[in-house]
Amino acid sequence: MFKLVDIEDKDYFAKGDIWDGFLTPLERHKEWVVSASKLKQIYKTNLYDLVSPQIKVIKKEDNRALLFGSAFHCYCLETSEFYNRYEVTDGASIVDNKQIITISEFDIIQKLYKNLEVKYPELLDCKNTEKAIFGEIDGVKVKCKIDKFKIIQKGDSYHIEIRDLKSVFYAPYGLTKGKNGERTKLIYALKDLNYDLQAYFYLKIAIAWVKEWKQTDNVTGSFYLDVCSKEDLSVQSYKLSEDFIYSGYLKFNNIWGEVTDFVLNKKLKKEEVL
Repeated sequence: MFKLVDIEDKDYFAKGDIWDGFLTPLERHKEWVVSASKLKQIYKTNLYDLVSPQIKVIKKEDNRALLFGSAFHCYCLETSEFYNRYEVTDGASIVDNKQIITISEFDIIQKLYKNLEVKYPELLDCKNTEKAIFGEIDGVKVKCKIDKFKIIQKGDSYHIEIRDLKSVFYAPYGLTKGKNGERTKLIYALKDLNYDLQAYFYLKIAIAWVKEWKQTDNVTGSFYLDVCSKEDLSVQSYKLSEDFIYSGYLKFNNIWGEVTDFVLNKKLKKEEVL
């Protein structure tokens, strides 16, 4: 069963955290809620190293880039919530339970918002934004948090369009310029980050949710990456190709069998070191 819910980032990222209060995640294998970030970690390293109880739990320190990204998302996608969650100041906060965004950071956020408003106004209508989907795939609990989606109906078929909004330090146009203006550099960069795996996983969950909701198998999906540059304040949207999504599908299949064995049967294969 799949469920669409409104949930703040801090609550979403806490849900299903296998490290929270436990030093032996192997004992909680059935409680694991698999996210795209976990799948990318598994693909980059291996499942054994990720969940081995011998590995010390390292508490992540606050990351300014992540804070900026969350504030940017909130301002663009949930505008009415921004001042409830953030305080714009270069001084100390005088309001409890709010995170600090500096005046210079807020200036960048506002400028990017204006550029999005001109080029992609459909992103800023605050409809179907910051939604999480929880469910099960092959008996394994899964989750994803979608920046924005739209469902298009044609006759008895449905198409879900997912958009992922990213703030980055580089200029998106710079990664697309080749001899013929091809996007090869950007594609390689995204695949190196296993973004193809994330895109496929999001689509798999979202399509399964729509199929269950609408009681039909006639559901397709597409994935758009909206890149906003803090370097030159440019904005650019990219529709990920079927080949790109298929690359994510191959990566998913490469590791999913081991994930299901671990979650359902507590089987964990130790990688051999050559």
